[in-house]
Amino acid sequence: MNTLIREILETKREYYADKVKKPLLKAITSIGKGSFFTRFLVILEIIRLARKYPDPSKQTTVFNNTHIILKIIEKHNKLHKNPSRRALIDIALRVLACEVEHDGYYSFLHDWYVMELLKNEWKPERRGFPMYRYWDTKELGTDFFTETNRSWLEKRRAELLEAERIDLQKVQTKRDTGKLWYDNAEMIKL
Repeated sequence: MNTLIREILETKREYYADKVKKPLLKAITSIGKGSFFTRFLVILEIIRLARKYPDPSKQTTVFNNTHIILKIIEKHNKLHKNPSRRALIDIALRVLACEVEHDGYYSFLHDWYVMELLKNEWKPERRGFPMYRYWDTKELGTDFFTETNRSWLEKRRAELLEAERIDLQKVQTKRDTGKLWYDNAEMIKL
């Protein structure tokens, strides 16, 4: 079985680059322009293009973070019961999983965004959500936010920030000693 990376970056590279990603980026960047009808058509085009991404699975992906996203998608689909939004969310999460899997730029961007949420002490807010008519309350519980364990969130946040500090320190050490590969790209033999 081919991996998603091989399909997008090798066997169908031109197709995904020219027929999916470029037009999708163009559509996304033009979404706020034109009349209501034009914007509606752009949204439909975004959905059409996003559906061209392959369905990621544990068998076709290799990175742990992609596997985590796939678990979240599976859990979301099990708990979320809002059919009018289901397709849109499924497509957005599929694009996210595919991009994190095959494109280092978007993978880093997603990691950075998550780390910034943690650094800035992101916490779920009480806004009268979730709307229980859209969620499987047996799994979710009666009060989603009281199930959030503050001490666990704070401990996990500290662990992730420490891991990021250590990773940055390793990169800086490699940079200081001239062993960072992209600082020495000319030395790589192809």
